[in-house]
Amino acid sequence: MKSKFYKLYKIVDRILLIFGLFIITILVLFYFRPWVDAISQTGDIRTVQDFHQYNKAYQKELAQVEQLLPVQKSELNVPSLSVAIGYKGELIWAGATGYRNVTKQKPAEIDTKYRIGSISKPLTATALAVLYSQEKIALDQPIKKYLPTLTTQHQDITLRQLASHTSGIRHYGYRLTAPYKEFWLNEKFTTVQASLELFINDNLSFEPGSEFQYSSFGYTLISAVMESATNTDFTSLMNKLVITPLAMSHTEVESTSDEQQNIATNYAMQFMTGVLKPAISIDSSYKLAAGGYIGTPSDLVKLGNFWLSDKESDNELISNNTRQQFLTVQRLINGDKNSDFYALGWRVQKIKLPNSTAKTTVIFHDGQIQGGTSFLVLFPEHEVVIAMVTNSNVENEMDLPKKSFQLAQLFLPKSITIKK
Repeated sequence: MKSKFYKLYKIVDRILLIFGLFIITILVLFYFRPWVDAISQTGDIRTVQDFHQYNKAYQKELAQVEQLLPVQKSELNVPSLSVAIGYKGELIWAGATGYRNVTKQKPAEIDTKYRIGSISKPLTATALAVLYSQEKIALDQPIKKYLPTLTTQHQDITLRQLASHTSGIRHYGYRLTAPYKEFWLNEKFTTVQASLELFINDNLSFEPGSEFQYSSFGYTLISAVMESATNTDFTSLMNKLVITPLAMSHTEVESTSDEQQNIATNYAMQFMTGVLKPAISIDSSYKLAAGGYIGTPSDLVKLGNFWLSDKESDNELISNNTRQQFLTVQRLINGDKNSDFYALGWRVQKIKLPNSTAKTTVIFHDGQIQGGTSFLVLFPEHEVVIAMVTNSNVENEMDLPKKSFQLAQLFLPKSITIKK
């Protein structure tokens, strides 16, 4: 009898020990919250700059933005928050608050470069649009025209399907060796062709054009097609077709964390505790076209302004027909619009903003990557562009869109926001 009670006692004792250790661990994590917690409460806007005559007409709205920015940073619990605003084709305001490097207490500036993650896709789509306008590539011809050595299952995929995520190529997956998620890869890929090996021999998820499945690897394949069609490496091509013409002087492939270049240090919010710590190291060279760029909100606003523009100089890069094609939600083989309202490099929807009674068109893309979250939204009917970035992940993927819409509503016509 004693033996049975003793065994039961030992089992209960071990359970209580494990539970106690768990509770102690949680308490320690909360008690020793790092300096990031305290820093995240700082609210001073470190750098603000007005760029254009329109700021005089919007002094009241811009003053509200300056008040909102540190509040939004605190609510997001991020080390820094950087925002830029465009209106009628001009960059009219930019501001940053918080620290680009918490340990060294280096403040974020409007020219601090952040990981923009998947906003690299509309950047790549812009180059694709330029090549299409120049008739150097075709959207609806099988890509075997440009990459004849592709495996059979990929040969008949089109650039339109790749750019709209309807090709059937898979997204990030899992590996049998560390890092177990491809999203966390920290391996240097020196060429686009080398990065194709991650997925090019995998089966398609469905018949091309029949379904929607978001795929960053699809954009890697786009970059391979662009290289082949132009006989130019992807990075040089992007600089020539997009970054230089649009004067996006602070946008580049991520290749260094040199503090002298004013690049934000990347942080990540820890599960359960919500504490911000340095993000794990990754190397985005395997997905340059899909998520490998760093940049500033001001440069992203320039990209957004370009897509809303009817300037003759911009029309020399892409025609109005091209612009319309790339901003049209793509349909599946059965004629239905894809489930994600994805066009070519952009999502396009009509939505009701918070506290709004009317629908307005939005063209947008988000970016989520280790140590960075970004959001770029265009309001074509009102010629407003908002770009927002931070140097950490956020608790909810809708957090940055909500904050961006909050700022955007200050600049939209009052008829859009009449509901109280």
